[in-house]
Amino acid sequence: MLCSTDSYDSNPETTSDSESGEEGEEKKSKEKKKKEKKPKAEKKWDKMNEEAKENYAAAMEEWKKKVAERGDVEEPRDIALLKLLHLSIYLSIYLSIYLSIYLSLFISIYLSIYLYLSIYLYLSIYLSIYLSIYLSIYLSLFISIYLSIYLSIYLSIYLGWFYLYLYLFIFSILSIYLPVLKPLSIYLSIYVQIYLS
Repeated sequence: MLCSTDSYDSNPETTSDSESGEEGEEKKSKEKKKKEKKPKAEKKWDKMNEEAKENYAAAMEEWKKKVAERGDVEEPRDIALLKLLHLSIYLSIYLSIYLSIYLSLFISIYLSIYLYLSIYLYLSIYLSIYLSIYLSIYLSLFISIYLSIYLSIYLSIYLGWFYLYLYLFIFSILSIYLPVLKPLSIYLSIYVQIYLS
C-alpha cells in the first residue's frame, strides 16, 4: 500500500511540471507571434511610404508637364508683362529723380535766389524748403511712386510671384521715404551756404 501511495503522490508533480511547460511554450509562441507581427507592420509602413513617394513623383511629373505646356503657350505674354514691369520701375525711378531734383530744386532755388536779392531772406528760404517738399511729395510721390506701386502690385498678383511682390513693395516704401529726405538735406546745405555767405 505504501508503494501505491508514493506512486499516487508523484503523479501531481508530473502534471504540474507538464502544465508549467505548456504555459512556457504558450508564452514563447506569443512572443514569436509578436516578433512576427512587427516586421509585417514595418513592411506595411514601407509600402505606404513607397506608394506615397510614387504618387508624389507622378503628381510632380504631371505638374511639370502642365507648366511646360502653359509656358509654351503663354511665354510671350509673360515676357511682355515683365518688360512692362521693368519699364514701370525705370520710369518711376526716372520720374522721382527728375521731379524731385529738376523741378523742385530748379523752381525753389531760383525763387530763393530771386528773393534773396530782395529783403526777405528768411521768407525765400522757407518758400524754397516748402516748395521742395511740396513738389517732391505731391508730384514725385503721387505721380511716379503710386503709379509704380499700383503697377507692381497688379502685375505681381497677375503673374503670381510672391517674392517679386515683396521686392517691389520694399522698393516702393524706400522710394516713398527717399524723395522726402533728399530735398531736406539739399536745402539744409543751401541754407548753410546762404547763411555763411
